[in-house]
Amino acid sequence: MDFAVSVDSNGVGMMTWEKSVNQETNVYLSLNLSQGSMFNNPEFGLKLDDIKKVTNNSIALIKERYEKALQWMLDAGKIKSLKVTVERDSIAYSRINAKIEILQNNDEPVTYTEFRTIGGPSGSFVVP
Repeated sequence: MDFAVSVDSNGVGMMTWEKSVNQETNVYLSLNLSQGSMFNNPEFGLKLDDIKKVTNNSIALIKERYEKALQWMLDAGKIKSLKVTVERDSIAYSRINAKIEILQNNDEPVTYTEFRTIGGPSGSFVVP
């Protein structure tokens, strides 16, 4: 990519004109664009708007959708491995905590974490 997304402490991403030094920008874009919002690739992005509650079954489905949204990075050879962990938030039961661990081609690990409200207002919060 010819730009990077810088995420502030509130989880808000802002585009910078600096060159991306790792795959975190790709992860951020893959998870923060709703599936179907890109006209030239309607399969790109994350689809969670149809999940209304956080249950054991929906956690498994959410994890599967996170993996699907990030699978293109493996398919395109941008990363060597991908691990997604999703769990119900211990404080707010309508939120999930997600942790994405990737191994880049240069063997550097990148960890991306966020919590996201399910079935309510959209948006996520990235934990630095």
